[in-house]
Amino acid sequence: VGYPPSAGGTTASGGSIANLTAVVAAREAHQLRAADYARAVVYLTSQAHHSIHKALRIAGMAEAQVREIALDERYRMRSDALARAIAEDRGRGLRPWLIAAAAGATDTGAVDPLDAIADVAAREGCWFHVDAAYGGFFLLTAHGRQMLRGIERSDSAVLDPHKSLFLPWGSGMVVVRDVATLLRSHQVTGPYMQDASREPGEVSPADVSPELTRPFRALRMWLPLVLALVLGSYWLYCQAAGEVGRVAFRL
Repeated sequence: VGYPPSAGGTTASGGSIANLTAVVAAREAHQLRAADYARAVVYLTSQAHHSIHKALRIAGMAEAQVREIALDERYRMRSDALARAIAEDRGRGLRPWLIAAAAGATDTGAVDPLDAIADVAAREGCWFHVDAAYGGFFLLTAHGRQMLRGIERSDSAVLDPHKSLFLPWGSGMVVVRDVATLLRSHQVTGPYMQDASREPGEVSPADVSPELTRPFRALRMWLPLVLALVLGSYWLYCQAAGEVGRVAFRL
């Protein structure tokens, strides 16, 4: 994603829990309390995944104002319309809070102009979240990095390995620019965890997400990637050795 060393995150069951984790972090980062919810404003488009709306409700923020920003001809958020909506809301005495952009919308594959949106978010002091569940891993390609330019300026991002990496279903990721934000919003302990030992600076997955008990999701991500790396390297070696036909038959 391009975040600094202060970044951190966790693996979740998918984009829904990952979006919820990011929304809660954004709520705590802006120190919103129940009395603020009705004035807090969320900016997204009709292309936003419904899990963001659901996350707001689960996080207790069903009263928050939600603005659907106008789209351009390619189903992307218009940054000029976003800036105008924020200015209008400030004029009404509301509290612009969260901008949720799409990087690979589910219906259309649209990627919002992340760099331009980051400019608005920085100027207005809004939390900038990017739902890149579908498109995030195209950052591994030169064209993808160009298309997603600006994601590195966001405050949080969601990526689903079980989508664009074609890994086993049930693995989503949320990453935030500052892992301390996740800790402040999710870390809770109890006397029954007094013997849990950690290395200095180690962050427990239980402290950065809603989950305590959790499956070993990292394994289902790590193993296919390692196998792909090994087989890919072997294929390249055999190409160089002129044995492509024999190896292809064996595979």
